[in-house]
Amino acid sequence: MITLNNYGAMLGGSHLGEVRKKQSAMIEEITWDNHMESVTGYFYDWDHDTHRDVLNDLHPELDEYKVPMNIKFIVVSKQTMAKDAISYHLQMKPSQQCVVDYYDEYFQQRYGAEYPVGLYVDLKDSKGIWNRWMVCATADINDPQFPTFELLRCDYVLDAIFDGFKYKIPIVLRSQNSYNSGLWIKYRIETVEDQGMFLVPLNRLTEKIWYNKRYLIDAKVTQDECRAWKVSKINRVDIPGMAVITLAQDHFNPDTDYIEIDPVTHNTVALWADYYDVPITPDYPTPIPVLNKITVAGSQEIKVGGSYKKCTVEFENSETLPDGTWSFLIDGTLIDDAITSTTGLEDNQIKVKLPNNGLYINKIMTIKYTVTATSETVSQEISVVSL
Repeated sequence: MITLNNYGAMLGGSHLGEVRKKQSAMIEEITWDNHMESVTGYFYDWDHDTHRDVLNDLHPELDEYKVPMNIKFIVVSKQTMAKDAISYHLQMKPSQQCVVDYYDEYFQQRYGAEYPVGLYVDLKDSKGIWNRWMVCATADINDPQFPTFELLRCDYVLDAIFDGFKYKIPIVLRSQNSYNSGLWIKYRIETVEDQGMFLVPLNRLTEKIWYNKRYLIDAKVTQDECRAWKVSKINRVDIPGMAVITLAQDHFNPDTDYIEIDPVTHNTVALWADYYDVPITPDYPTPIPVLNKITVAGSQEIKVGGSYKKCTVEFENSETLPDGTWSFLIDGTLIDDAITSTTGLEDNQIKVKLPNNGLYINKIMTIKYTVTATSETVSQEISVVSL
C-alpha cells in the first residue's frame, strides 16, 4: 500500500515536506536569473582591496581580486529620520558555494564567521554606478530553506594610524542612542558627551582597535578642527567576523591631531588622530608581497605526452617574484620526470609537460610555488588527461 510518506520516498525524499523543500530549491534555481532582485555582486575583503579610500564609482569588473557572484538584493525596510539607513538583505542560490577561496582561512577559521559575513561587495545602483557595501550579519541564517544576510552601504573611510603607519578602512557608521548634554561656553565646548558607533570587518589590522584609541570622524569641510572620538566599547562576539565599535566624543587636540590638506586643491583629504604622538612621521606601509594564486593558460587540464602548459604565479602588491621553487605532484608524490621550461618566459612563469605515462591519466596534478624566505606556498590543481 502506498502511503504519503512512501510517495515522498519515491520522489527522492524521506517525506513530502522534504520533497517540497527540494522542489522549492529547484524552482528558485530555475527562476533565479529572471527575478527582479537578481544582481551580480563583486566580493572581496580588506586585504584584497586595491581602492580602500573609494566608496562609490568603483569598477570591480576591471579588478582581478574581486570575485563575481550572482545574488538577490532585497529591500526589507524603508528609511526614516528616526532610525538608521534602509536595511537590505542578500540571498544566495541554494546551490551556491563559497567563491572566495581565502574565506575559510581568513574568516571562518579565525573568527567562526558564516560566509559571506565580513566581506565587502560592490553593487550597481539604478544609475549604473558601482558602490561599496558590507555584509554585516546573518539576517536569518537559521531559515531552513533560504537564509539571507544583512547588507549595509559603506558610508565612511576611517583614517587610522597603527604602529606608526597610516591606513584607510571603509566602515559603516551607525547612530548610538545617547543624550548630548555638552555644555558650550563662549563658543568653546567644555564637556562632550555625544556617542557614535561603527561596524568594521575583523582582520589582522582591525583586531588592533582597542579601548581609548582615538579617531577623527567628521565631514571633511573644516580645516581648523573637527570632531574627535575615542573607543569606549568593543564587541567582537555578537557577530562573528565583525567588530562593533562604540565611540565617545573627545576633544580635538591641535598638538597631536592632524588635518591633511591637499596642497593643490586645498581640500581636506584625511583626518589623523594622534598623528604627532610618535617621534617619526607616520607614512603608508610598504606593500608586503602576499601569495595570491597560480593561473594555468587555457583549459584546466594537461595531457600526458602533450604540449607545454604555461603556469603563472601572481602576488598581491608585488611586481617582482620572491625567490622560490616550483614543484609538481600527483597523489602527493613529486613527479621527478615532469619536463619544465622557462625559455622565453617572465620570471613568474614556467612551462611544464608530462611524459606519455598512462599511470597519470585521470589523476590530479598539483602545481605549487614555495617562497624560500617565508616557506609560504600557493598551489593550483589541474586534471591529467590522455591525448
